[in-house]
Amino acid sequence: MAVEEIMMSQTMLKLFHLSHKCPVDVNDLDDVKSALAASSLTLIKALDKGAIKFDRDKDLAMLFGLLTISVDFTLDGRLKYAFSQATIN
Repeated sequence: MAVEEIMMSQTMLKLFHLSHKCPVDVNDLDDVKSALAASSLTLIKALDKGAIKFDRDKDLAMLFGLLTISVDFTLDGRLKYAFSQATIN
């Protein structure tokens, strides 16, 4: 998708407006990690309850990819280790 096409997206326009009210300092790594952790947890709980639906498996896969990166980032790259430790204990 070309940059021009993305910038004309209604979703991008909404994100642009929300960014002006965003309490997260995107230049503060700890602030970004906290925000990603909180939003990831909310999305994970909603997925577990079946509250988020997609018509295409590809769309769900993209969300899972984004969540994997977000959670692993907030855990400083230790997602695999954290999950294996939780299942052992």
